[in-house]
Amino acid sequence: MNDRPAELPLFLLQSVVLFPHTAVPLRVFEPRYKQLVSRCLAMPTPAFGVVLIKGGPEVESAASVQTVTAVPHSVGTLGRIVEVDQRDDGMIHLVVLGDARFRIEEVVQPGPYLVARVTYLDDRPGTDAATLGELSAAARMLGQRYLRLLAAALSRDDDDGSQLLERVWKRAPTDPSAFSFFLGALIQTVHSDRQRLLRTETTADRLQDAVALLRRENEILRTSLRYREDPSKPRLN
Repeated sequence: MNDRPAELPLFLLQSVVLFPHTAVPLRVFEPRYKQLVSRCLAMPTPAFGVVLIKGGPEVESAASVQTVTAVPHSVGTLGRIVEVDQRDDGMIHLVVLGDARFRIEEVVQPGPYLVARVTYLDDRPGTDAATLGELSAAARMLGQRYLRLLAAALSRDDDDGSQLLERVWKRAPTDPSAFSFFLGALIQTVHSDRQRLLRTETTADRLQDAVALLRRENEILRTSLRYREDPSKPRLN
C-alpha cells in the first residue's frame, strides 16, 4: 500500500507481538504514548509501529523522558488504529490492526518516543504452491487440535470450549501467508517464539516453525490434561 509512512513512531511493548492481519487491544497511559497517539490520529490514516522490546523497561522513568532507554527488536509491524476510546480518567483504549512487517533502519527521534526510518518487508512464499498447501494443511490440522486441547484446559465443568473453538477458527484465513501470521498470534507461547515467527522471511519457513510449535504445545496440553484427570500420573518436565 502506498500510504505506509517511511518514518514511523514506535510503540514499544514487552509482552505483545503484533502480526499482520491480526488485531490487538492496547491501553495507553504513559504521557509520551498519549502524544504518539495524538500525532497518529492527526494523520489521514492513523498508524504506528508496534515492536517487542529486546531489552530495557517498558515504562520509562521521568528522568529518561527525553531519551528512550528500551532497545527494540529490529522487526515490528505497522499497526493501523481501527478503534479509539478515550476514557474520562485519561486512559486511551485502542484496537490496532496489523498491516505490514517492517525492519528498523535508523532511529531518527530518540524521545520522548522513538521514531524510526523503516523498510517494509514482503512475505516471500519460499517454496512452490503445492508444498505451501501441504504445510498449510498440516498446520491447520494441528491448529484445530491445539484449540480443542486449549479449550479443554481452560474450560469449566459446564463448558466444553466448543464455542471458543468455533469463534476463533472461523477467523482463520485460507491464504498461506495470512494463515501463518494467524497461527503466530494464536499460539500461546513465549514472546521470543512469536518474535521469531514474525521475523521469519518466508511463508514456508514460518509454517514449518508453527507446525513444530503446535506439536510441542499440543503435547504439553495433553500432559496437563492427563494430570488433571489423574494427578497420580507423572508429568513431563
